[in-house]
Amino acid sequence: MSAPPGGRTGGFKGGPGTEGFSYFQYYPVKGASAVFAVLWVISGALHVWQNNLRYKTHRLGFLLPWAPQIFMVGYIVREVCAHGKYGDLNLFITATVMLFVAPPLYLAANSIFLGRLLYYIPWLSPMHPGRVVSTFLGLDFIVEVLTSSGASIASNLSNPPDRLQTGSLLIKISLFAQLVLFFSFFVVVATFHYRVHKAGIRNNRSLRVMIYMLYASTVLITIRNIYRLTEYFEGWGSEMGGVEAYFWCLDAVPTLLNSAMMNVFPPASYLPRSRLTYLARDCVTERQGPGWVDNRPVWKTIVDPFNFASWKQGNEKDKAFWDEDDDTELAENNNKGGGRKEST
Repeated sequence: MSAPPGGRTGGFKGGPGTEGFSYFQYYPVKGASAVFAVLWVISGALHVWQNNLRYKTHRLGFLLPWAPQIFMVGYIVREVCAHGKYGDLNLFITATVMLFVAPPLYLAANSIFLGRLLYYIPWLSPMHPGRVVSTFLGLDFIVEVLTSSGASIASNLSNPPDRLQTGSLLIKISLFAQLVLFFSFFVVVATFHYRVHKAGIRNNRSLRVMIYMLYASTVLITIRNIYRLTEYFEGWGSEMGGVEAYFWCLDAVPTLLNSAMMNVFPPASYLPRSRLTYLARDCVTERQGPGWVDNRPVWKTIVDPFNFASWKQGNEKDKAFWDEDDDTELAENNNKGGGRKEST
């Protein structure tokens, strides 16, 4: 957020080292952060068990256990700050950075899940499934760099005002970029959902659960991003930044609900283990195909993820394997949450 007015460097009068000084705009309530740290430990442990032990989907859901660990560290440090350490600059920076860099990981995780859905029904995909992952992961990496850099600079209130303004600007850019990315992601999901509905695929529970979970996840993280963006644009001393209840209701709770939702509905139990598994046009039979191959140079797949050039030329032969009539190996169809065999 913007530098404190009048050169003030904290939530209260005085400065570092003075009695009662806090780098927060309030005194953090005791106990709340400890509760959230424990809840994040539980959620993270469940993700490890679900992804690595029960379903053994190391590549598909590898990001889900990481975000809870970062949140856990952030809330543990925040709880330490609440016990008289709110004037410790290093602890304040650590808590701030941890709670800022974790949420964007869910965009990366969601893009992997969406990519697997698009591989599953390639004939309804609005873009190459692999480009969903590479495009959103690449942009999300840039957002992570901006977020971590901005948070570390803006939270160090010992920096000169112009330095604080730079950190605040980086955070604003990263938060706005997250909103744009999540909106774009939402549009891709909605487009795919519309095509699925139009194709008459309404009885596939796994597909339905995953689509609605992606919707819910996008909304929950967007609530958090809008809150943070508003907080930083209002600047120092605003009601939203100075009242801790806003943080708990609009940041802490939505992000935890997002992780808990993925514990209740683990993506690994609804998604095919292999990207080669696809749904045939009869909307019932699962087959093993060659996968959607994009033979374009890597730079073209990044610059033109939707392959507009191919559409313009009417050349889409590289993705038409699902229209072939030859007999392909049937894949085991198990959409009841038991997981599927990992392909080699």
